[in-house]
Amino acid sequence: MSLKFRLIWAFTISSTLTILILATVLGISLHNDATISFRESAKEDLTAKREQKVWQIQNLISLVRNQLTLEASSDQVQQATLAFTQSFLEIKTNSSEFSAPNDKLNRYYKNEFGAEFLRQNGTQPNINSLIT
Repeated sequence: MSLKFRLIWAFTISSTLTILILATVLGISLHNDATISFRESAKEDLTAKREQKVWQIQNLISLVRNQLTLEASSDQVQQATLAFTQSFLEIKTNSSEFSAPNDKLNRYYKNEFGAEFLRQNGTQPNINSLIT
């Protein structure tokens, strides 16, 4: 091989290696920059969406609060509340209305439940603590 041919090969190989190294370093650098840029973009996007949801929820709560305030200040609601309260206080309970279910419950605990509890556990249950 001639000197001229060797020099051409040497320069070709050295320039090819230089270009390959430069392309590799540039590719890695661009990849890292793109990754960082993508992460920042995703973070900003999520932050913006979060802020938008916060704003929407605050507006919804404010809307509900305003509607409740408006509804509560309505004359019809105030009159209905007063009428309900007065009617509730006027109701007199008749103890005989409520004694029948209690008698049935007491009989169940003393007869059926007590017998089954005694059969399974070998001891008498404290029925009074169950009823009161």
